[in-house]
Amino acid sequence: MLDIIIPFNGDIKSLDVTIDSINKNTMVNYGVVVVNESKDKDVIEHLDTIETYRSYVRTIHTGYNRGFFSACNLGAANSKNEYIVFLQPSCYLTKNWGRYLITHFNDSFKCGMIAPGQEIEEGLSHDEIEKIKRYGRPTKGSIEKFCMMTSRKTWEDVGSFNELLFHNSIESVVEWTSRKDLSSYIANNVYIHHWRDCES
Repeated sequence: MLDIIIPFNGDIKSLDVTIDSINKNTMVNYGVVVVNESKDKDVIEHLDTIETYRSYVRTIHTGYNRGFFSACNLGAANSKNEYIVFLQPSCYLTKNWGRYLITHFNDSFKCGMIAPGQEIEEGLSHDEIEKIKRYGRPTKGSIEKFCMMTSRKTWEDVGSFNELLFHNSIESVVEWTSRKDLSSYIANNVYIHHWRDCES
């Protein structure tokens, strides 16, 4: 049902935490495609080990930094499931995130891209995250590129991100959805925990 595309440039610890959260909290069928931009031998060996023990993970090695949206395009071209998620390897996903995103996507008028509405602040424990999930908090007003989802049908209809014009800018999503007069939506009951350094 879901292909999760992870552009990756070498932060192994962040990737491990992200994949663990996918494994624990994704309640629909899924696969993971890691687009590895690192040439580091230890990183490549670690990714090979992940593939060996986690059959749902596939790795594409590029050997150079393509930029976020270029890596997304490559990952999407090598995906096969009904929905495509673009995810940075610095996110902890919470329970049922995938099912909620899919529901919101299908229920939203002319939806091109959907993203979590709630980003849980850095440095919180998992118990604190669960408490925030239960009691809620205000949503942000703009889409973030930490975690975004579209359908395969929409992706094939709209085409790939314009990586040359925008490279790493979230404006690429705005341009992408506008090609077919689609909208970006926020899923108000989906939470992610995003951090810059998973040791902080």
